[in-house]
Amino acid sequence: MRVSVFAGTHAGSDQSHRKSAHSSIASRAYDGMTDASATQMVKFMGRDQPKLGVLINNNVHTSEHYGNLLTYGRMKRIVPPTSDPEFMQQLRK
Repeated sequence: MRVSVFAGTHAGSDQSHRKSAHSSIASRAYDGMTDASATQMVKFMGRDQPKLGVLINNNVHTSEHYGNLLTYGRMKRIVPPTSDPEFMQQLRK
């Protein structure tokens, strides 16, 4: 039996709160980025790194956490949203 993380929330449901929570945080960082500011050096974890490198590091770190969640979910027979074609179709709209 396949169970979806968002069971019963696909059709006609409002997913905007999920999109807006992520996009408001990410947008502020990425939207304010220019070619000049992307190469500006900042301290991150005790080292000098370009601002864009810090954002890339954060993106990779978040992806690693998502991968862990997928593993635990699949162990509980939960279908990740990114494996659900209906969910992904709604997300692309």
